[in-house]
Amino acid sequence: MLRRYDPDFLDLARPYDTLELPAEGIPHPLKDTNPLLYDRGVVFMKGKKPIAKADSAIPAQDPLIILLVRSGVQGLVRLPHEPAECKRVWQEFADFWRHREAAIRELIANRTLDEATQEKIYAALLPLITRGE
Repeated sequence: MLRRYDPDFLDLARPYDTLELPAEGIPHPLKDTNPLLYDRGVVFMKGKKPIAKADSAIPAQDPLIILLVRSGVQGLVRLPHEPAECKRVWQEFADFWRHREAAIRELIANRTLDEATQEKIYAALLPLITRGE
C-alpha cells in the first residue's frame, strides 16, 4: 500500500518529461476548455478561476497528470514521453490507487462511523502516503 508513482510505476530507462504539478486546484484538460486553441495540457481551477497550468509534451500525458493530482502527487514529477508507455503507467497506477484508496477508506470506516471524521482522517493521511513517509 505504500508504493509510490515514482519509482514504483515509472520506467526510468524509457524517455520521460518533467513537469511541476501545483499543490492546489482541480485539474481539467485544456482541450475541454477550448478545443480550437489547445490539443494538450491541464489547467488547474479553483472554483471558476484558473490558477495554474501544466503544459504536457503529448496529449497522452494529460490523463496521467489528472490521475496523479487526484491521488495527491504534487511538485516535480516525471511523465513517460511515449503514448503507449503513458497508457501503461496510467492503467497500472489507476488500478493500484483504486485498491489502495478502498483499503484505506475501509480501515478508517472500521474505526469511526462519522463520515466527516472519516474524510478528515483520509485528508490527513493522503499527504503522508503519497510522500512515502
